Amino acid sequence: MSAILPRRHALRGAALATLAAGASVPAAATATGNDTLLLTLLADQRVAWDRHEAACAAWGDAEDTPDEPVAEEERSASLAAWEAVMARIAEIPADGLAGLCVKAMLIARALDEGGSLADWRVGESLRADIARLAPAVTV
Repeated sequence: MSAILPRRHALRGAALATLAAGASVPAAATATGNDTLLLTLLADQRVAWDRHEAACAAWGDAEDTPDEPVAEEERSASLAAWEAVMARIAEIPADGLAGLCVKAMLIARALDEGGSLADWRVGESLRADIARLAPAVTV
């Protein structure tokens, strides 16, 4: 078993610690304009990413079976859907802290999944800061 705490567990813990401490944090209810749209797209991104992860798992299970072509189509379609949401997020300028946090959390996740150990540490630090300051945008 890995000594590294899974990303979702760390984020959940940081968010719960923030709430337990009674910290004042920006919430979706205080977002306006583009930030409201970015928060909505973040939720869409979560759904699309979960669909893609499930499709990748199904594709792996179907490898070298008659179901592999269908699983590959779903994997490709789910990736395209996720990329479309991410492209939309990239097109929309943030109006405030909530919108900035949406984008920063997505970057932090990218570093976590493909960067160096130094990138991972900075990404985790950024994610923890955002989870503390704006848990509504935690991914």
